[in-house]
Amino acid sequence: MEIPAPAAQLDVDLGIYLLTLGQDLDESPDWVWRHLVDPEAVAAWSPCVPDAPITVTGPVTLREHPGDEPVAATVLELVDGQVLTHTWGADTVTWTVERFGPFSSVTVRQATTSRDSALDCAAGWHLCLEVLARRAAGEDAPRVVGPDALAAGWAELRADYERRFAGIE
Repeated sequence: MEIPAPAAQLDVDLGIYLLTLGQDLDESPDWVWRHLVDPEAVAAWSPCVPDAPITVTGPVTLREHPGDEPVAATVLELVDGQVLTHTWGADTVTWTVERFGPFSSVTVRQATTSRDSALDCAAGWHLCLEVLARRAAGEDAPRVVGPDALAAGWAELRADYERRFAGIE
């Protein structure tokens, strides 16, 4: 099944790079929300998996794999079913879920201080959102993070985003 690439944009203001990627999904907003806050569902597609369900603002432990060193994180905003904003190390990540009839759209915005980090994240989130879209379409798509991302074309995607965002310094 052909999954359209996420819509992508990179902006910079006062040394902060804001990467935005949006993906339409063949699932309900409730399904998407569960895949943002429930550790088991998140672990099927995302590189930042919480140790417990995200239900309140405050500190949260994120890991790529069980047993990995945790990444410092804090849930800054939580509007049930609609908006999740959290830190991920020094970056801030905002997830927005919108309904379109029986389907939905998810948008991730990551604020970072490095253009290179924004390009890395563009390629990484691209792969993750593709997995999420495949799962929403009913496929049993495997999670693509770490070395699996390299094998899935992460470097080529990063180079493509570098070309797309060449004028943004």
